[in-house]
Amino acid sequence: MQHHIQTLVKHFFHKESLQEVTVNQLQQFIDDYPYSAVGQLLLAKKLRDTGAQNFVEQGGKASLYFHDPVWAGWVLRQEGNGNTAHAVGNKVFKITDQSP
Repeated sequence: MQHHIQTLVKHFFHKESLQEVTVNQLQQFIDDYPYSAVGQLLLAKKLRDTGAQNFVEQGGKASLYFHDPVWAGWVLRQEGNGNTAHAVGNKVFKITDQSP
């Protein structure tokens, strides 16, 4: 799924990865296009990746823009290596992709 995030970043921001886009650039994009589901999702993903405190709020807001909020949550939990991280309480469990 990380490939899809990179494709969106290249298209909208002309950068190679989400790491190259600042939170301020994403916030400005959302201010300019407040109903953009892509913008909301990318901001939530960036906040999650950087460990920002307001990730939960933005993640919830981003899920409102998608027909399938479970899918949006899954996208947000994806790590760059294809693994998925799940938080239970204050512990984080990683599920590793075992496919060949």
